[in-house]
Amino acid sequence: MKYAIQINNIFKRFVEVTAVDGLSLNIKEGEIFGLLGPNGAGKSTTINILSGIHQPTSGSAFVGGFDITVDPDKVKRLIGVCPQHSAYYKYLTGRDNLEDVRARANGTQQ
Repeated sequence: MKYAIQINNIFKRFVEVTAVDGLSLNIKEGEIFGLLGPNGAGKSTTINILSGIHQPTSGSAFVGGFDITVDPDKVKRLIGVCPQHSAYYKYLTGRDNLEDVRARANGTQQ
């Protein structure tokens, strides 16, 4: 099975705060995945690690088969980030935005 994203026991610590605490996750190629959780859960930090903005304190991650710490330039060509304050459609809920992305990817948009 081929994975678009693999995260293996990632930790990210900022001085006295552990922002990501041992996250492991595999996302298959073609799968649409939403990272949801309360404020402070580590969602943005995880995305920042995957996109090369932050380095993990420990653990490993791969995007498109490329190690985020060994091949960051190759990873950056494969991943795009939409910041939390830039909603896809502001009048839709988070769930509805994700459903719209899923529908577009599957060619079932109405």
